[in-house]
Amino acid sequence: MLIVFFISVKLANFKYNNFMYGKFDLGNMSQVVWNNKHGNFNMVTDQFGNDISRLGMSHVDLTLFVVTPLYFIKEDPRLLIFFQQFVVVLGAIAVYLLANQLLKSKNLAFLWGVIYLVYPAVGHILTKQTFHGVSLSAVFLLYAIYFYIKNQAQFHKYNLIIFWLLIFLTLLGKEEIPLVISMFGLWIVYKFKDIKTGLSLFLIGIIWFLVAFFVLIPKYENLRSVEFDKFITNAKISNVNSSDFFKSNFFLHRYSQLGDSYTQVASSLILHPVESTRVSISSDDKEAIVNVLAPLLFLPVIAFPILLISLPEIAINILSNQNIFAIDNHRVSMFIPIVFLASLYVVSKQVQKLQYMLTILIILSSVYFSFKTNNLLLIEISKKIGVEKVFADNMLDQNLDRAISDTGCINKILKQIPDDSSYTGPNYMGAQTSLRKTNAVYPMRFYDAEYLAIDVKEFSVHANEIGITDEMQKSVTAQIFNSESYKIIDSCKSLFLFKRL
Repeated sequence: MLIVFFISVKLANFKYNNFMYGKFDLGNMSQVVWNNKHGNFNMVTDQFGNDISRLGMSHVDLTLFVVTPLYFIKEDPRLLIFFQQFVVVLGAIAVYLLANQLLKSKNLAFLWGVIYLVYPAVGHILTKQTFHGVSLSAVFLLYAIYFYIKNQAQFHKYNLIIFWLLIFLTLLGKEEIPLVISMFGLWIVYKFKDIKTGLSLFLIGIIWFLVAFFVLIPKYENLRSVEFDKFITNAKISNVNSSDFFKSNFFLHRYSQLGDSYTQVASSLILHPVESTRVSISSDDKEAIVNVLAPLLFLPVIAFPILLISLPEIAINILSNQNIFAIDNHRVSMFIPIVFLASLYVVSKQVQKLQYMLTILIILSSVYFSFKTNNLLLIEISKKIGVEKVFADNMLDQNLDRAISDTGCINKILKQIPDDSSYTGPNYMGAQTSLRKTNAVYPMRFYDAEYLAIDVKEFSVHANEIGITDEMQKSVTAQIFNSESYKIIDSCKSLFLFKRL
């Protein structure tokens, strides 16, 4: 476990120093935590440039309050990643305890702890993903499952107290997680006939889900367009098609093939479930499902009632018209505790000799799919080489060559941006500039940010996603270069630092 943790930390530190995290999402998470520490609770600069509650980005990830004390130790975005890696690695202990409880064998339990560490999705969370509350929730749910099953075998009030505390922490991770908890409650009723606990979980999940989606998130609907409208006015551009992003939930546009509102989407799913799924599911979705289940020999499918706990996560991922479902994406996090629980239940029903055979096969299968999906953790361990070569071989899609060659240049520019200034700049600098109230992605907030970092070779994909084309971004950049309201402080290669006068 320590080896896995230290390798993960080494990789994360390398990525951070080479500007491979960016504002989306580490910069956003860090800015919220920084704001929490300084009394501006849950505030972040969104993709439109608004300094707004994180809820305005249609995310209810209150885990960010839980990790805020880390910034009283040191204000450093890397602490969030290191803490997440620590917690995720500790998930191996939860799997060991759960396996020992179900299989009644410490040797098998140890092997299942190993399976967890070599499981592809876990490796990708440790090495490719930035901080996300949902990844912590996955581990909290693993421990909650263990304490509940342990309490069923031998009641103890402390087990119950720990269980409910872990459920509370799980709920804080992401807005759809309450529905997973509700499904977990239904499974408890089905499996253990524990109506009191199961119904409590079901109702808590439903209530928290309704509050999150119909009260908290829509509350900021009208504020989302404030800075966007200012941008359009100051940039002197028109014909921007962005209406889809100012609905009650920013992410509704991902399900536009099913409808334009919660009601229409739900109606499509209820009245035409097969057709809705058919038009939504992509080849990438199918590949992700295989990469989640195949390392465990598809055993979770046998324990189908348990697999149903993940139904809300399955729906959110495969019904999206964007390719958001992948084994190296944080959105697979909540599948991990569920597929491990399901697999262990299937294995527990076998004779011990078969249990060992299945466990060994699952280890081999997980290792195979880890290499197949470029799990950097296993690649690093197996090759026993420097971090740079691992990334150069496997992460060219993240423009590593540019990041490495320009590191000194970028750091030179960063040192000249005052900590207390409002700022806008390229996404790749957004994690390092996150310790401030306004941390926008250029070209948003170009009209009032005190400092602007402009990479003339970089166009914001986040601006593209909200209707601002590359040509529009070029037009804004030309305005700034030709305006007497801005002064060039420094430049390095394609990166220019401006100060607004």
